[in-house]
Amino acid sequence: TSSTTVTQTQNHTLTAQWEEKKTRVRFDANGGTVNIANKEVTYGGTYGNLPTPTRSGYTFKGWSSMPDGYQQLEYIQSSGTQYIDTDIKATNETVVEAMLYTNETGNKNWFGGSAYSGDSNFVFNSYGQKQFEYEYGSSNNWNTPTIQDTIVGQTYTVKYGNGSIWINGKKIVDLATNSFSDTRNIYFFVRNQNAGQTSIAGKVYYLKIYTASILMRDFIPCYNKNTSKYGLYDIINKKFYPNAATSGNDFTGGSNVYVTSSTTVTQDEDHTLTAIWE
Repeated sequence: TSSTTVTQTQNHTLTAQWEEKKTRVRFDANGGTVNIANKEVTYGGTYGNLPTPTRSGYTFKGWSSMPDGYQQLEYIQSSGTQYIDTDIKATNETVVEAMLYTNETGNKNWFGGSAYSGDSNFVFNSYGQKQFEYEYGSSNNWNTPTIQDTIVGQTYTVKYGNGSIWINGKKIVDLATNSFSDTRNIYFFVRNQNAGQTSIAGKVYYLKIYTASILMRDFIPCYNKNTSKYGLYDIINKKFYPNAATSGNDFTGGSNVYVTSSTTVTQDEDHTLTAIWE
């Protein structure tokens, strides 16, 4: 500590000591019974052994990290006319990370900083014949490195922000000179009219938005059983984000996803797993 006496007479090293962050998960049997009320898990580790609840007249499907009334999905899919308002405004410290999939080629747009506007802070395109184009910055300060790659029918993890772009974990380009002036929110699946782009039809498996190293939005694809809508559920601020477009069809979704013993614990606070029944 600051008051510890220095007893070594030569240069020496102090080593940081770390402790894994523990959190507690509660099991909500959702009308059934379960023999374990809760257990301690490690953030960044796996859930390990999970109990099997029982309920007369029902079949247990699995544990869900979504609250009751929501079902986690493998992905949601847009036809290109839907978008989601993330409630986040981009700054120079914003990092956007997503897992995406598309079968489309041509000048197509994934992200925009504001709905149907030319001054997008984040743009991610499928451009030309089987290429990715990335745009980062306002309409007056675009940097558009094009990556030659066969992308059709493949899933890509894209991460950009803090002056850099990564694709599948590989750093592609530095964009440290860019700055932001747009005061509107980041939108997902947005058409950028001024650039002559059309919206892209594709799937999103997850979407995360950071401010510096702090995770601000952790979006999970899901189905809202109460409204019969597909969208993204943010487990950080516990809010459901459906299609925000005034026209166009709703999202569709992939297969149901459940928490298993090998699922990684991504919530760093006490939380609940809810039993899903059929």
